Order: sequence, then structure tokens, then C-alpha cells
Amino acid sequence: MRKLFLLPLLAMLCSPALATDFYIVDLDMDGPAATVTLMDPASVKPGDAGHKLVTFARVYEYQAWLERRVELDCSAPRWRELTRITHDGGGASTPSAVGDWVDLDPGTVGGAMRDTACAFPQTLPSADSLFKADNLDDAIRRASATLAVMAEEQEDEEDKAAEAPGK
Repeated sequence: MRKLFLLPLLAMLCSPALATDFYIVDLDMDGPAATVTLMDPASVKPGDAGHKLVTFARVYEYQAWLERRVELDCSAPRWRELTRITHDGGGASTPSAVGDWVDLDPGTVGGAMRDTACAFPQTLPSADSLFKADNLDDAIRRASATLAVMAEEQEDEEDKAAEAPGK
């Protein structure tokens, strides 16, 4: 339930006046680190045999992110990474090798990424899932800063709840 409230809040806080749409595929405020996964719709390209090529960024607090260029099989729940670059937030990045095909389970972030990209552009995510930014770098920078604020607010709420009488 909390995630449904946070999606429009994240989109609203991060929307410049003139910008490009990015899609929020997943927002996780409950894990060890707050993350948001963004899809760059301008990167979606048709591939061979019903496949799609697309770029996703899993953004963490404090300017760290994982950027993936993947090939998605739209006829079966699987993908393979074409490129993976881990950015540590301090300016360093580490590229990784191309991977083999990996099955994607329903209900996972990977499954949501596949479902969103394979349905695009015939089915667009809801307006609550839109994130506006000038470009992917700007989207990552601003999403990361917003996540840090949201995580801090969530931590403050949890601290207040723990301090409440009767706890």
C-alpha cells in the first residue's frame, strides 16, 4: 500500500517542466537500500524473433546506480544482459561481461522490467509511473537524491513509531 502512495510522490517531486518521460518500473523502500528502477523508453528497440532491446537503471540513494542494456524475450519470461555498468556514486564505474539467457520469475523486478518493455509502446505505464527528466543521467541523479530524502523521512517515521507510548 505504501508503494502505491510513493510512486506519485516520487514522480511529482522529480518532474521538471520540459522533459522526457522515463518509466518507474519498481520502487523498493523496504529493502536494505531504497531503490527505484527506471526504464528509458527512448532506448526500446525491436530485436530478432520478437525480442526487445532496452536500457534500465536501478537507482540507489547517494548517486549509485546499476545500468543495464538487456535483450528481452517477449514470448518467454527470460532475458540476457548485453551490458551492465555499476556506478559507485563517486564517479567510478565498472562494466561487466555479457551474460547468458536467464529465466525471469513473475513478481520480480526482472519480470516487471520484461512486462513493461514488451508491452511498450502498445501499452504505456500509468501516469503515476511517469518520471520526467532531461536525460537518463539527469533522471538517475534526481531519482537518487529523492530516494535519499524519502528514505530519511521513512526512517524518521519508524523512529517516531518506535518511541510512541505503548510500544
